[in-house]
Amino acid sequence: TERVWQQVLKTALERKVPILVPYAKMFGSVYLQPLGPCLNQKEIPCIIQAHPKFTSNDNSIVLRVTYGSRHLLLAGDVEQKGKQWLLKQKELNMSADILKAGHHCSKTSSSNEFLQAVSSSIAICSMGRKNHYGFPHVEVLSRFQTKGMTVYRTDLDGAIQVIFSEQDELSISTTLSRNEHNEARTID
Repeated sequence: TERVWQQVLKTALERKVPILVPYAKMFGSVYLQPLGPCLNQKEIPCIIQAHPKFTSNDNSIVLRVTYGSRHLLLAGDVEQKGKQWLLKQKELNMSADILKAGHHCSKTSSSNEFLQAVSSSIAICSMGRKNHYGFPHVEVLSRFQTKGMTVYRTDLDGAIQVIFSEQDELSISTTLSRNEHNEARTID
């Protein structure tokens, strides 16, 4: 919750624990690019900084991971306001082969406009089995289906492993099996 996050920040400051800000960086062949939130809206790469008018969810970090020509967008816990801000940043490239959807695939996690900007063929929804929030939201699943996206869900598929190969191939495997995803699949 917002209150808990504020307490974490206060405690870190009191104990002089450094709060590190992520920045764009290469790790071997993997490029990590934070897309937001940032207050330097006109600068690329983004310098991550909490937006004062956002909740802690909308201030969660959005990362684009690149390996070869493959991309993964990690949308954190970002909800509607944070995604609207991202969409206004016209210089940002949010396209990705895979979208790890934000906020457990809640109703506000993936608007049609956001899905169009990302143009992913695969969505991953992370949530607990039989969670009391009712995630994923049926409207979000419907948006994914309308876009022709394959959806992986941790509540039904278990752990989801995304593998980028040196041959520029992408595959996904899960620890649980359901009819739609029986084994590791290579994605074109």
